[in-house]
Amino acid sequence: MPIDKKMKIPVKFVSPLTEEQINDLDIVIKESKKSQNRRRAQAILLSAKGYCIDEIAKIFGVHRNTISTWINKWEQTGISGLEDKHRSGHPFTLTDEEKELVIKLAKQHPRSVSTIIALLIKKLVKESVIQQLNVS
Repeated sequence: MPIDKKMKIPVKFVSPLTEEQINDLDIVIKESKKSQNRRRAQAILLSAKGYCIDEIAKIFGVHRNTISTWINKWEQTGISGLEDKHRSGHPFTLTDEEKELVIKLAKQHPRSVSTIIALLIKKLVKESVIQQLNVS
């Protein structure tokens, strides 16, 4: 990796892009529904045009390490490196009975998530109060 003599910061660029890679990146920029993927594709193209990491970071308002990570992922996995990896969220805390209730409510109110949530909360709070009264 070349070093900028003036700043003593490593300079990193993507490897030269093929015409196919440029076309793939253009498609992501024009068609991806995820703005983050479009930004990453644009950053890769800017790097290929000779923009340094610091310049790209300034354009996108992110830290230079973020751009470096985007370039590394591109170099390792190509176009799929632009996608965020799936992140497992908090595990389900609903019981099987509660999951069935959510499905039932969704079928009854398919276009109103707020109604489903309100009915679910109402039922769960009611059951919790009854359970606490029975325990006391």
